[in-house]
This record gives sequence, structure tokens and C-alpha cells, in this order.
Amino acid sequence: MPSPHPILPAARWIWPRSLFHDLHNSYALFRHQVELSDVPETAPTLITADQSYRLYVNGKYVCRGPARGYQRSWPCDEIDLAPWLRPGINHIAIQAYNPGFSTFQYVSEGFAGLLFMGDWGGVKVISDSHWKCRLQAGMKRDTVPSSLQLFPQEHIDAQCEPDNWTIPEFDASGENWAAPATSSAWNSEPWPHLETRGIPLLREQNLEPKKLLSIQQSPAASGAQDPGLRNVVELARRENLWHRSNAHTENDCRSPETVTSYFYDWNHTVVGCLRLEIENASGGEIVDALFAETIEEKDDMIAPRLDQPEVSLGSRLICRKGTFEHLFYHPYGFRYLVLRVRNAHSVIRIIPSIQTIGYPLQIQGDLRSSDARINRIWKACRHTQEICSLDAYVDTPWREQAQWWGDARVQAWNTFHLDNDPRLLQRGIRSIAGQTTSNGLTYGHAPTKAHHCILPDFTVIWMLTLWDDYWQTASLETFRDPLVQKTLQNALKYFDRHTDEKSGLVKDDPRHWLFLDWAPLQRPATPTILNLWLLLGLKKLSILFDLNHDSEQRDRCLEWSEKLSLALLALKDPTDGLYFDGLDAMEEPVSLKSVHAQTLAILAQLDTVEFTKNAMDRALLPFIRGESTELVGPSVYWCTYAFSALHEAGYGADVLDYILRHWTKMADHGTTWSQNMPYGSEQSHSHAWSAHPLYHLMQILGGIRQIESAWDSILFRPLFWGEFSSIRIPTPHGLLKSLWQQTSEDCIEVSLTVPEGVRARIELPSMKPFSVCQGTWEWTAKGSPKSKECAHLAR
Repeated sequence: MPSPHPILPAARWIWPRSLFHDLHNSYALFRHQVELSDVPETAPTLITADQSYRLYVNGKYVCRGPARGYQRSWPCDEIDLAPWLRPGINHIAIQAYNPGFSTFQYVSEGFAGLLFMGDWGGVKVISDSHWKCRLQAGMKRDTVPSSLQLFPQEHIDAQCEPDNWTIPEFDASGENWAAPATSSAWNSEPWPHLETRGIPLLREQNLEPKKLLSIQQSPAASGAQDPGLRNVVELARRENLWHRSNAHTENDCRSPETVTSYFYDWNHTVVGCLRLEIENASGGEIVDALFAETIEEKDDMIAPRLDQPEVSLGSRLICRKGTFEHLFYHPYGFRYLVLRVRNAHSVIRIIPSIQTIGYPLQIQGDLRSSDARINRIWKACRHTQEICSLDAYVDTPWREQAQWWGDARVQAWNTFHLDNDPRLLQRGIRSIAGQTTSNGLTYGHAPTKAHHCILPDFTVIWMLTLWDDYWQTASLETFRDPLVQKTLQNALKYFDRHTDEKSGLVKDDPRHWLFLDWAPLQRPATPTILNLWLLLGLKKLSILFDLNHDSEQRDRCLEWSEKLSLALLALKDPTDGLYFDGLDAMEEPVSLKSVHAQTLAILAQLDTVEFTKNAMDRALLPFIRGESTELVGPSVYWCTYAFSALHEAGYGADVLDYILRHWTKMADHGTTWSQNMPYGSEQSHSHAWSAHPLYHLMQILGGIRQIESAWDSILFRPLFWGEFSSIRIPTPHGLLKSLWQQTSEDCIEVSLTVPEGVRARIELPSMKPFSVCQGTWEWTAKGSPKSKECAHLAR
């Protein structure tokens, strides 16, 4: 924070004394009461916890937080609590969590704490020794991690914890509630500084499953009720998970040896915290929750796919007597939920739902087409983008929830076409800058414990997102951030040190994971693709440094890019004019060639116009058209770059054909996948790095493509496909809209709405290019849209 609030120095980090030296998988409860004579007009409040919290005021749920970050500048949330306050005694209740170890979203410093500060109409409210707190009872702390990347499974015995601890009437004077341990000050180590969140609070809402697919009963495995059980998913794998489709008959024969299983479907992947409403429990019934993205099918039987031993997404609730509700703390990403009820001697009623979480995108962007397949694909991409936008861009909400930066770049482009909101990208840029190696590279995702996930190519992509932020906003604020500049300079020094004096090319560093793509590309020795990424990065950085009036750094990048260009030109095969994928250990060109290398050479403007045409004919077009080729093709993630090059060269129809061939099956599932593999294989089925058809379809069908920073100028060149298409794209200037529709057999009406501050270059068949500014412009096309182009247009 630039300057602390005047009463912040009086606040203290607090945590239950019993957990202070035993943090592993610890859940803590806090309560405090404040008397107000009147409710103030505003009640500004600062709250944070290491690692996280859920806040209740007067028994009402308020929010969860903070955003992920680093202790040296820990994020905090600023909230106006006036809507939740009332005259008289007000009760604050907070549930907080600390894993006690690092994950793919968090780096542990071995400390935990809650910090609270409010100024409510002159009444100062601070976390200190006057609060009450306790370890959350009934929470099993030695459960297995849900995955390598995530938090442990959540197992709780509701018989040990009253369900009304958040309400005002609850009595917190019992012996289990005590004064917390406190640190010396709000800015004590490991939290010497605080920073504002920088992004909105997450949007939360209750969402019920779309359908109950089946109910079945089957024998329980041995050890199902063992108090030492750590993994409910492993237990379920030892039992019969097959359900008969559409079977909803319950057998009244219940015993400790029997499991009743309920199979639910949300129709597509969702992300949130499971809520269970329990009615008529006798007490002691066990409800195990299993979360899955996909199912297996054979004959008329279905089962959740739980065959990845390293992924065990599950929770357990032991019921208290009567009717109650339980909201689990941690969010999972899943489509299918199986509830397995054990130890039930009578029928209890269970109503499942989830409290969804997500970044509050204010979606204005839209696509509508006469082709229903396109609409379904676009909606699946949009939904995938939404569930992968949390407090950071995450690769998938399913097994990882990690801020992978190659993924984040694609997701930012999607966001700009939906919402024109750069804040998640900007926060992510700083987050990635906050965790680096001693040699200057960024981590592939951050914050993280994954020291094996250091990807040199993602460091260059991080550099390119500095350009992406400027391109969207025309602002250099993120680029000028001191931490960003320090990380950038150290990264450039790394690539300079690893440049071979003889070849002039950057060599592979075997200590790290050179990802590039899932495709079988050249990585050892001297990889072309890494050097092309660096060339593209240097060219964009030279522009940014020039805009920042830093001529020394601009000239450095320009000189380096010129030398690198010459070195790369030596990797061109004179026989076919394409680039080899690199040099081997003997400094000889490898035989391998890829679509990736040709695409980046085009995007980096390394070569001539003749090369671009040749690369299109020999590499990109055979790939996109599914023709036989010896070149290595890109994955569903990396092909976004090939799509951009092809569309710019006028092959939007080929891109659209490819998307329809490869994304329709993803649209059937409802979300896009990490790899273009058969459904149900070992991959994520909710991966936003492959949701890029969202913006490609908008650009191709709508014909709107940005050609200046902050959308000051656009190119309008629509592709006529089907009978009509309508596109809306939000920009810093307002909404851009395009619409075309076939009005008769040989006539198409075209319109473009341009907001103030935007210049549009119009390129339509049979017309010389011209420009328009603010207003709604209309043209009439003569010809059939089935030909994908227009024979004649007249204004």
C-alpha cells in the first residue's frame, strides 16, 4: 500500500496459539463484537489472512480473499461493510486457513495470521488480543493432497463443531475459545508490506446441478469408516463406481456395509465450494464427495473417471443429528459430482449445490452466427475463459488452479474481447515478476513451489505480455513498475549470457524445462523456436523502451534483434526456403522442421514477403487443411499463433474450417481441452489456453482486428460465412459492432458501428480501401456468402 491507514499501525496479526507452531492444514475460527450507536454511511475495512479467509458479519456471508501473492507485499482486501452492520452489537466471524506448506498457488513462510482493521464512523475495529479464536474442531488435518498442485482433501466431522458459530447469538465464551497469539505489528515479518488487491473481489453465487443422472447401492469397501482414512477417492476406487444410466430407485436396505451413491451433472465444468443441505440425519452418517471432469461409459452404465492416481479430488462430511447445512472451504473445478452415503440406517435427504467463484467479468463482447456450431464453440470458449479466471488466470480449475503464464497470455486476449479489463493481466505480470531464479528467469507459474516448472520460453512470453498490456491500454504503467523492470533486466541478462558467440543464438539450458509446446520439437542444443520468441520479444521491447524515452535500452534491443535476425537467417534451408528447428550439439542444422518455426518467423517479420508466401504454401496451409506434411504441427494451444498469421494473410476461412473440425467435440463437452486427444484421456477438459477461438472467431467473422494501441485504429475485413453474423467487441473507447446478413440470394447488408476515438480502415472485396471514423456505416454486398467472399460492395 502506498501509505498505511492511520489506525493500521495499531492492528496485529492474530492466530490461534494452539496452531502457531503446528500449521499443517490448519483451519481457524475467529469472533469479535463491536458496538455501534448508529450505522455509518460507509464502513471502510481492510482484511487479509495468510493464506485465506471467509468473512461473516452478523451471521451473513460477505466475501472470501485475499488474492494470491507473496508475504513481502501481502495482498489485502478493502471492503465497505456498512450494508452488513446494524445499531447495537455487531458480530464479526471469520474462518481462515493456512496449508502450512507450499503449493502451486502459494509459497509458505512458515507463519499464519489474520489481520483486520476498520473505521466505522469513528469506531476503530482492529484485530488484537481482545478477539476470540480457536482451532476448527472436527477437521481432519492429515488428509492427502487433492493433487500435487492443490490443497489437501477436506474431511470434517460436523458433530464436533456447532453449525451456528457465525451467528450473533453464538456464545464464544467457552473454554475452547481463547485470546489469539499476536505478532508485534501489522508490518512485522514475514509481512513487512501490504498491497491493495488490484482486482475486484470474486463473484460468488449458488448453483445447483442440472440433473441427477443415477442412484445406486453397492457394497462398501473395507475400512470405509476408519478414522485414519486419508483419501476418500482411493477408497471409492476400491468400490463399484458404475451406475446404471437413469436409474433412480433407492433400496431401503441400508447398513454400514452398504453405500448409496448419487451421480450429478452440471452440464459443463464449474468451479466453486460444495454446499450440502442435510435433512433428517441421525448423526454419524458419512457423505463422501467425489469430483470428476469426465465419465466413462459402457453399454447403459456410467462411472466418474477417477483413474489418475495423482489426482484425488474429494471431500468427506460426517453428519450431525438433525437438519443442517455445510459449506466446504476449498473450491474444486468439476462437472460431475458423486455423493456416496455410508453408515446410513435410514433415508436422509441431501441437496447438493456449489457456491461458485470467479473473476467478475463484465461481459459485453458477443458473437452470434447463423452457423449453430460456431455459436456452440464460442460459448464453450467463453465459459472456459470464465471458469479459468479466478484471483489469477489459471490453467484449469480442476487439478491445478495454477497461474501458468503461457496460458495467461491467451486468456488475456480472450478477456480483452469480452470485457476490456486489463487488471488480471497486470496483476499477473507483477506476480510472475515476483518469483525468479538466481540466474534471472521467471517461473512458469507463480506463486509456486514448483522449481521444476521454470520455462525459459515462458519468460520471453512474460516479456511479450508487457507489450500486450500496452497494446490494450496505451499505458506504460505496468512496464515502468520497478519490480517489473528489475525482472526484465535480469531476464535479458540471462539470455545474453546464454547466447553462443559463434552462432549468435541462445542455447538450451538443460537445468530448465524448455516447453515450447507439447509437440515433438527440437529442444536440446540450439532451438530455433526459442530464438524466434526472443527475437519477437526484443522487437516489442525496443518499441516500449522508445515510448518510455529510454534510448539506451531501445538501441540495445534493436542491435541485439538485428544480430539475432542474421543468426537465424543462417538456419534457413536453401532447398525449400523453410527454417530448420535448430542446431544439434555439433552445430549442424537438424533435419526437423515445424509449423511453429515458420509461424514465428512470419510474426517476427524475420524474412521477406516471398518467404511468408512460401511458408504459407509449404507449412501453415498444409497444416490447417489437414494435408500430408513432414513438418511438426502445433497443439490446440500453440495453434493460436498460426491462426493469427493465417488470418492476417487472408486465410480466415481455412482457420474457421479447422476450428469447426477440432473444437466441435469440445463444445459438446461444454469446455475446451488441454490437448486435442480423445475424450476422457489423461488431460484437462477445462483448459483456457485452447479457448482462443473465442477471439479468433470474433476477428474473422466480425472482421474487426486491432491495428493500433488502445484500439485507436482497427481493420474491418469480415468473412461472410453462412447467412449472418453479429459481433460486439468492447474497447477503451466503447463498443465496436459489426453485423452482416444475407437479405436476398445475391445481396448482403453490412454495417459497422465505430465509437468515438477509433479510426476504421475498411477493406472489402472489389473496393479500394478507405477509412471511416465515429458512427454507424452501412454497405450493400452483391454476391452469395457461401463463396466466403463478396463479389462487389457499394457504399
